[in-house]
Amino acid sequence: MSKSTIYSQACQEISGFQTMGEEFIRKLVINGRGKSTHQNYLRQMAKLALYYGRTPLELETDEVEEYLYHLIQKDSDSLSSYKHLVYGLRKLYRLFDREELHLALPKIKASGKLPVVLSTREVRRLLKAPTHIRERVLFGLAYDTGLRIAELTNVLISDVDLDRKQLHVRESKHKKERYVPLSGHILRGIKKHPPISGKGCCSDLPMIPACVLPN
Repeated sequence: MSKSTIYSQACQEISGFQTMGEEFIRKLVINGRGKSTHQNYLRQMAKLALYYGRTPLELETDEVEEYLYHLIQKDSDSLSSYKHLVYGLRKLYRLFDREELHLALPKIKASGKLPVVLSTREVRRLLKAPTHIRERVLFGLAYDTGLRIAELTNVLISDVDLDRKQLHVRESKHKKERYVPLSGHILRGIKKHPPISGKGCCSDLPMIPACVLPN
C-alpha cells in the first residue's frame, strides 16, 4: 500500500480525519511551516487512525502509548515511523489544545550513531557512476553543497552564479534563503550541463529536470 493511499484511505474511512488533516496543514502553513515534512507526519497519523478507527484527537493516552509500543517493535522502518508520528502528534496536540496528550508523549533521544564517511576514492566512484551529465550534476550539487532533495528540485538556472561561484538557494527549510559557495570541480560540471552551455536557454527553467530526481 502506497503512502498516498494510506492517507486517502484514512480520509475515506475515518470520520473527521480529512477535516483534521486539512486544518492541521492550514495552521502550520499560516505559522510559516513547510508542507512536505508535515505531510509525512500526516501519513503516520493516518496509520494510527486506521489502527483504532478514530482520529488521533479522539484517542486516550494509553491507546497512543500502546500503538507507539506496537510501532517500535516492528522490524521495517520502525524508528523513522516512530519519530515522524511522535513529532507529528506533538504539533497536532499543541495546535488543537490537547495538552494532556501532548505531555504524555515520550521524548526522543538524539542518536549517538556516527555517520558513514566515504573515502576520496569512494566519492569519486559515486560521482562518476551516472552516465548522463545531468545526473552527474545532480550528484555533484548534492555532494558539493549539502542541499536537501526538496532544495535541489527548486534550483533554477538563474540561481547559478558562475562569476561569483555561488548558488542562490531560495526554497530552503523554514523559508530562509541563503547563498552556497560552489567548488571549482562542480563549476566545471555545471558549465557542461546542456541548460547552462546551450545558447538561448531560459533562466527560469529548473536546473535539474524533475524526471531525473528520485521519488
